[in-house]
Amino acid sequence: MISQRKAGKMFLFGKRRNKHQEMESTWQDKAAGVIGRAGLAMQKKFAFLMNKLVGNLSSRTLKIWLIVFCTCGGLASLYSIAQSFTNNKPDKVFTVEQSSVPKHFNRTGDAAITHDVIVDEKVFQAIQLFKRYVDSLRVGHDTAYTQLLTERPGLLDSIVLLERIYYSQKIK
Repeated sequence: MISQRKAGKMFLFGKRRNKHQEMESTWQDKAAGVIGRAGLAMQKKFAFLMNKLVGNLSSRTLKIWLIVFCTCGGLASLYSIAQSFTNNKPDKVFTVEQSSVPKHFNRTGDAAITHDVIVDEKVFQAIQLFKRYVDSLRVGHDTAYTQLLTERPGLLDSIVLLERIYYSQKIK
């Protein structure tokens, strides 16, 4: 269904937002815009300052400064790597600790449900009787059947699940 809202804009399956959400999003959009403009202004000032500092230098001097900068950065990196392999210091900059993992993090819980439920013969017969009653509602009384399904949407799934549990117990 296509609906028209506000100055002829078309939305397909659009969600209506209340005024509070619109005010909140506009506030957030304004804040993001201010932060973005401030960042760009700082970048422009830094670029202008750097251009002013190195604008009059010759290409040979620029190459020398580039080599000095890369050498200092490389040496600092090598020093950091070498320090990580030496165990001279008793105090470490940071330690890696094992994170706590929940006991049953990889289990869904489905297995616990099926193993704990025991469906005996008497319960199974009652389930079959109720299933036949629901099937008879489907044929003769459509309104009662649809009302039952709308009020209890998982009822038929539960019946099928209980039947599967009963048959799996019979196999064992």
